[in-house]
Amino acid sequence: MKRKNTSIRLKEIMKDRNLKQVDILKLAQPFSEEYHIKLNKSDVSQYLSGKSEPGQDKLFILGMALDVNESWLMGFDVPKERYNVQTSQYIENKQVQQEMEGISGIFAGIDNHHSNQKHAFEYDRLNSRDKKDIAKDLDNIMHKLQSGEDGPATFDGQELSPESAELFKIQLESMLTQLKVINKEKYNPNKNKK
Repeated sequence: MKRKNTSIRLKEIMKDRNLKQVDILKLAQPFSEEYHIKLNKSDVSQYLSGKSEPGQDKLFILGMALDVNESWLMGFDVPKERYNVQTSQYIENKQVQQEMEGISGIFAGIDNHHSNQKHAFEYDRLNSRDKKDIAKDLDNIMHKLQSGEDGPATFDGQELSPESAELFKIQLESMLTQLKVINKEKYNPNKNKK
């Protein structure tokens, strides 16, 4: 059996509920504003004509606005009803991104001009003892966060997700490496000798 597409599903909903394109836009507006995702008349027109398919973000907005399951809206043979517990990968990704932006902002004051390429270069410049020290410090810090020794690891009052904790670990390793390089240059008594 051939899978339907978003165009067919939107037309079904419009027919069943006696909706026009403008009605869909009105229903979507509060969600568009809440999640900062622009959905306009041209988008809906293109989806209805089948010229394009909505991306994950706009599919989420349409699913919320029409109160239907996003997978059903994409044309899959799944129940039409939106589940109360249904989460959106788009929202989960945005939440992780916001958590990481907040966490990164904490470290921005230390040294925000280093890039990931610079981090890799700095890490390669360190000797094996320095790398072991960084790994040991990183393990100790992450153990304390994960075990809750000093309380749970949270951001904005919510416990960090495993994905956010992993991203935090990567950022923390970068910062520890940068600090190691800075301290080696600052406290190396032979740095000006040739």
